[in-house]
Amino acid sequence: MRVAIAAALFLATGAGTVLSSSPVLAQAAQTATITGNVVDQQTGLGLSGTSVVLFQAGRRIAETTTDNAGTFTFANQPAGIYDLEFAVNGYQRARLTDQAVAPGTAGITLRVVLTRATGEGSLRIIGRVNATRSALATTTVINRNIDPIAIQSEAKLRVGDALLAAPGLTSFNLDSAPGDDLNISIRGQRPSEAQLLIDGHPVGPQGVFNGTGGGFNYQLSPSFALNNIAITYGTGGAALTGVQALAGTIDFQTIDPTRTPEFSFKQGFGTQARSQTVAQATGTIGRLGYAFVHGVEGSVGGFDPQVVTQSGLLAGDATSANVAANTWLVTGNYVLRNSLGKLRYQLSPKTSVALGFYDATSWDDKTGEGDNDFVTPEFALYSAQQGGNTCTLPDGSTGYLAATDANPNACFTPAQYASTFSGPSGGTPLAFQTLHLQDYNYRLTTALGANTIVVEGFQNAFYQYYDRNLAGFTNKYRTVGGRISDDFVTDHNDLGIGFLSVAQIYQSGTYGPKGVKNKPDVPQVTNNVFLRDIYKFGPALTAFANLNLQHSSVTATSSLDPRLSLVYNPKGVDIYRVSVGRGTEAPNASLKSSPPNVTTQPGALNPNCGGLNSIGSSSNPTLVDEKANSIELSYGHRFSNDSNFQIVGYDQEISNPIFSSVLPLTTFGPSAVPANLAAYLARISGYCGRPATIAQLALTSATNAGAGRFRGISATERYRVTRSFLVDAGLDVLSARYYGVPILSQQNNVTLINGGQLVGVPFMKANLGLDFTFNSKAEVRFDGYFVGRNNALYRPPFSYADGFFSTPLQHGLTLNIGVSNMFNSQYDQYGRFGYAQYLHENAFGSDANALQEQFNGNFGERFGLPERSFVFSVSTRVR
Repeated sequence: MRVAIAAALFLATGAGTVLSSSPVLAQAAQTATITGNVVDQQTGLGLSGTSVVLFQAGRRIAETTTDNAGTFTFANQPAGIYDLEFAVNGYQRARLTDQAVAPGTAGITLRVVLTRATGEGSLRIIGRVNATRSALATTTVINRNIDPIAIQSEAKLRVGDALLAAPGLTSFNLDSAPGDDLNISIRGQRPSEAQLLIDGHPVGPQGVFNGTGGGFNYQLSPSFALNNIAITYGTGGAALTGVQALAGTIDFQTIDPTRTPEFSFKQGFGTQARSQTVAQATGTIGRLGYAFVHGVEGSVGGFDPQVVTQSGLLAGDATSANVAANTWLVTGNYVLRNSLGKLRYQLSPKTSVALGFYDATSWDDKTGEGDNDFVTPEFALYSAQQGGNTCTLPDGSTGYLAATDANPNACFTPAQYASTFSGPSGGTPLAFQTLHLQDYNYRLTTALGANTIVVEGFQNAFYQYYDRNLAGFTNKYRTVGGRISDDFVTDHNDLGIGFLSVAQIYQSGTYGPKGVKNKPDVPQVTNNVFLRDIYKFGPALTAFANLNLQHSSVTATSSLDPRLSLVYNPKGVDIYRVSVGRGTEAPNASLKSSPPNVTTQPGALNPNCGGLNSIGSSSNPTLVDEKANSIELSYGHRFSNDSNFQIVGYDQEISNPIFSSVLPLTTFGPSAVPANLAAYLARISGYCGRPATIAQLALTSATNAGAGRFRGISATERYRVTRSFLVDAGLDVLSARYYGVPILSQQNNVTLINGGQLVGVPFMKANLGLDFTFNSKAEVRFDGYFVGRNNALYRPPFSYADGFFSTPLQHGLTLNIGVSNMFNSQYDQYGRFGYAQYLHENAFGSDANALQEQFNGNFGERFGLPERSFVFSVSTRVR
């Protein structure tokens, strides 16, 4: 094995061509057999009738069709590197690349996993098979796939919107703005316990954060350069990739080169000033394969550019000067850009190299994308009452003090006060955010004897630039890593071993009138030696084992995390699976070693009138790793080829979860006090209607305590009624709870109940999809969703729907009409104070209704879905 890895490194320096032409290897070449099994990724059941085409160096070699068990065979093939293409009704057409047949061996056995297509998708290009030779292991974990073509067809702005609709996924920072910040939680766990991947390698930030913050910001999630989005739930997803992630992974799988040249162009326009332009070119010329994509999309979201008086900020002062000071231009401008470049070169029949570049950028105007709070009439009156701003009206009833140009101490009736001082409550006249993700990767694949060697390297940077009134902060996560793996395949056993190393540097700073202040860099490194094994005991029983030995520089500890799965497939149409495993994830390094850091701008602060207001963070050097133990059970049944049913159950426990502790700012000393202290106090005073002091400001720290338990049952079914009509349905029930919650954390967050369901994690989600194709050409699809109580909009249970109609036109054109939020369900462009469903509180809470919860910073704000949006697009593809 050591010799094989050393040889791979030698090949990476450019010697591959010389080795491949060696007369010794040429004499050793002999014919071999390429066999495989094609299965559904969700159920693991075989797919009969799949068309399989074999290619070498771009040339079509042979073609066959899978049998009833999903098996195919190509006999008498010479040694070399092969590509295979797969097509079957109801699944995405896919390509498996760089499959090495070593000289002197009997052949290879492939485990091919296909992902379901959302619809027939006439413009969908051939994408990569979601796997390698050990890919059958992906069928042992709970997973879902999202088709980027469906995202664009149904007028969704970004991948994040589609993720929110997926079973078991939610967000802890959802609001009414269609292009605002968005984190994603898997199974109710922290967003930072899930890891974003690009083509299987991690993107920063890495490590667990405290509370419900942290993790990747899916505001930046364009779909143009993607072929698939693969969601893997639980520690199993991390075990397959060697990445630390307790909740699971979300893999952005980019477009690959195609066998033949293809060019496509799409132009779309829609409501909310939607505009979309996408150009894509893929193909192979000789030994060189290529893929290039560029796309841009923009919208004004919920706000056409307009001047808005922020009457919810007037706080009892209705003078013309104050009205003018709180009146400014508001717009929901939101722009996404996405580019991809990928080259793949076949050095020899046994060796190929690939280089890739991915770039994504988002820009949003926070005046309409985030600053969408609204002081309701009821909340305006309640705030005035709490501030003691009362007076006596001429009839002897109680009124409320207000300042006007004519009278600085006018006494308004309750109706006058509510009307005058309710309304939009934005942040600042100038507010915007830019997010940028740039990723480079390189990969070498070669066959050495019976070994398949893969050497990968990657580097990426995720950058945030946040500005309010020409003052703000920057965050940058720079990640560099490499992975080398060696797969050895026999008749009954697939064995793989590898090493993954990931280094990340966190860089941050602030800027403003007094200049730029950069914080010290915060590094962290994770190394992982991983072992994968698939052993087939017989035709019906297969075992899958993963072993990860990883070391984190953050906690200076090592952990050994195993995972074992057994799959029993007795008759070909039924499959039973059981998996047990353990995982480890270290804290983000900034939680252990960063100095006190003020990051929240005064204009972005949503004040807590009855408690502490966190304006930043501070580290805790005693933090330790989080650990998880999980068990998953599932049963699947195939009615016909793509008509099947699956039910899964899971139970995952997390020890040493990281909680937030909010500590008074004064405990950190004078150096922690921000220079713009007065601006923070003014923000709180204006909101709460009474003077604020520094005692109301705080920083958030982190601590390990207690345990978490996340359990659920998920059922999915696809039924093809006719060749042209199919039905997709799903039901997901989820329990997400923490036990042993620290007293300080309960005091700081009174809606965090020991043993209670986490706020924002719905107990139930369901979906129903109907897809009909007319004469194998025009297609119409409807996707309906139900979100149960305890949802992240803080509304009663609700439903909504998306859909599209697509039809070919003359001259190779295709028309698509997409609609998101088809029935304008739960639409509201604002988050309304005091209108949320009341949330139960722990023993430290005393709020009796949503108005009190909002006033005391304990939720209370009700959000809505974005307005119905239509997008009309015309596409063309030239092959």
